[in-house]
Amino acid sequence: MYRVSLSRPAFGLRLIDSYLAGLGAFGSSPPAAGAFRAIVMAGNGLSRNLPLKTVTGPSGQLLCFNETRGEDGIPRRPAIGPGARAVLLEAEYFRPAVLSNIPFPGDGDTSPPLREVHLDPGVNYPFPSGRAPSDGAPTLLRGVVRTDGGSAAGFNIEPMGPLKGRVQPYRTGPDGQWMLVFPSNQQDASISYRVVSPSGQSRTFRNVSVTANATATAAPYQVGQGSG
Repeated sequence: MYRVSLSRPAFGLRLIDSYLAGLGAFGSSPPAAGAFRAIVMAGNGLSRNLPLKTVTGPSGQLLCFNETRGEDGIPRRPAIGPGARAVLLEAEYFRPAVLSNIPFPGDGDTSPPLREVHLDPGVNYPFPSGRAPSDGAPTLLRGVVRTDGGSAAGFNIEPMGPLKGRVQPYRTGPDGQWMLVFPSNQQDASISYRVVSPSGQSRTFRNVSVTANATATAAPYQVGQGSG
């Protein structure tokens, strides 16, 4: 039988806002803002995902405790036995992140690990206002994938041509919203991207206009319109 102290966290996360870090005007490691959820993912003997109790520490770290609540609402402590697990981090303003090999403590463990995690903006990210790169004004392309009543999660929006490798793809959530964030030196341009469904079908969109330091909106993509 192992024993776990419930007065200290199982692990901590130092969450970094990658967009503000890239601007350079907010320090090299600006903390990510908003609300967060840490969820231990099913597998390795765990039958379902388990959300953990979290507390924001005095230095801004997200402290994660080995505690969850059952379907009856009663706390379960400890929730996870010792060993490494994958943890899904959900955020109010950032894209979800899967953290692999997060160690859960067992007997004799006294110092919880602290991992630094860089988070990329999601569709709800509060970008700085302004119209100049020095203001932090972004160049964005926003859009939405629509389905006939089903979930629009798991569609990948992939930049093409010279933007591939420079602009991160975006994976949609259930509401189908997506966003491409362009480099700070992006000029007015016509770009191409493709939408790839969870089954691997794709459709390419070409000659889509983006404007430097402004937000452009792509035409909605209705699933079933065809592939290209």
